[in-house]
Amino acid sequence: MHAATASANSTQFTNIGVQVDNGTATYYLCFSSPVGPDVGGMVIAGPKGQHRATLSYANRTCSNGGPLYQVTATFPNLPSAQYTCVDAVMQGRDGNLAGLTPGYAFMGNGSGLTVGTACAVNFSVNPDSPTRLHGCSSTSGAYGAFNGSPPPARQPRRRSRRRRSTPTGRHRQRR
Repeated sequence: MHAATASANSTQFTNIGVQVDNGTATYYLCFSSPVGPDVGGMVIAGPKGQHRATLSYANRTCSNGGPLYQVTATFPNLPSAQYTCVDAVMQGRDGNLAGLTPGYAFMGNGSGLTVGTACAVNFSVNPDSPTRLHGCSSTSGAYGAFNGSPPPARQPRRRSRRRRSTPTGRHRQRR
């Protein structure tokens, strides 16, 4: 069974990747929840300690199965150095929590791969070498692609035609 099918109604992270450019690191995460994201945060560690950022939802989805919301954490103005992912936590609007650490294994994995071994979550800041965004290896059980598209628009409900009474007591068709 594919991980997207098995976890369509659970609250969890399903993919993570980081992009670095000009001293700013932006993490992209796919968050699975039947009701969507509420609040969250992420922590990375560098040579001068830990850095914290808010996980934000900007009305974007991750493609591939289930209700997947794309959330991001941005760490600006990082000096040149090596950085490691410590953890990420997100609360769904229903109050359920999802957590992710380098030791986290995605559902459906079965091969012992973790975020730390199958995902490019640690990075270096080097002004001359920006990085591209890559999600986790598909062999890790991760799913959801960072496509940045808005979620599908909800279709407006159609009103049914009902008969209304007129002041004379006769019925007329509603337009």
